[in-house]
Amino acid sequence: MSTAPIHNVKAPGYDIQRISGALLEPAAKRLVASASAGKDAATSFLEAAGTMGIDLKGFWGSIEVIGGCAVVREVALVVPGSGGAVMLFTSAPSGSAAEAELGAVINRACDASKESGLSKMAQALLLPRERAAGRALEAAGFTAIAELAYMRRPMELPASHGLEDVPDMPHDITMRVVADLPGGYRQSQARLVSAMERSYEGTLDCPELCAMRTAQDALESHRESGLFDPSLWWLIEHKEIPAGVMLFTPSSAQDGVELVYVGLAPELRGRGIGRTVLRFGLESVCLEVGEWVTCAVDLRNTPARKLYARTGFRRFGLRKAMVRALA
Repeated sequence: MSTAPIHNVKAPGYDIQRISGALLEPAAKRLVASASAGKDAATSFLEAAGTMGIDLKGFWGSIEVIGGCAVVREVALVVPGSGGAVMLFTSAPSGSAAEAELGAVINRACDASKESGLSKMAQALLLPRERAAGRALEAAGFTAIAELAYMRRPMELPASHGLEDVPDMPHDITMRVVADLPGGYRQSQARLVSAMERSYEGTLDCPELCAMRTAQDALESHRESGLFDPSLWWLIEHKEIPAGVMLFTPSSAQDGVELVYVGLAPELRGRGIGRTVLRFGLESVCLEVGEWVTCAVDLRNTPARKLYARTGFRRFGLRKAMVRALA
């Protein structure tokens, strides 16, 4: 089988190299292998990657040659994103030796992404059962920063679910739809970035990320998640000064819309304004097509979790967020 000659790293019993050619299919099988994956899962993955424009140049693996045939052992796929972030997907190692081997593959994949000069941060989201992959990521320099609760509520108007007695918005706070701002999103970026920077002050939602990427990077990342619709983004102003944002994105994967970010400046917190802002947003997005409104929240962010629970959101999943700085 063919092997890629670029950036090979020699290790006992195997080479670490970029996956290409005839190695793509067996590598894809290692990547998608699970109890629920069908026999054609690897083929489906490669077809989907082509359709979605996923760059497989970030596909790396440990390769052993046995009897003249190349055998794929552990793999890691780095998928470029926006805002200087990349997402990492890996095989599932079995045993401490395989964990160390996968850690070496992950490290080489991240180094290659770092060499491009375009990536500032690599991130991985693991299911609770993926502890072995987590240890491999730690060996490659990743740090666990948060347990994320994935929550959702029915796509219905918030006439109930704890939003019946929400107070009116204070007179000195305005919510402006980004699509209606002069110049739209492009001309409003500076104010949106300023609002996000204010919302990061003292945040309880993945505060570690604030040191790894700028608010501009984060804004671009949110814009690229799903189908960007500026009519579902809001700039929150306090006395005409940017003081928060609320960003929803249509999501076909979640059959509805996703609340990708909401944050307020410190002076607006603890006054019940979060409930008013959320009701305002839900009244708008629940007119969209779909079944669910979803979000993810850091388990340490108790005020946010309580707010979502009071407004009809219920947890349906849990992931561990792990990151590594590349810049």
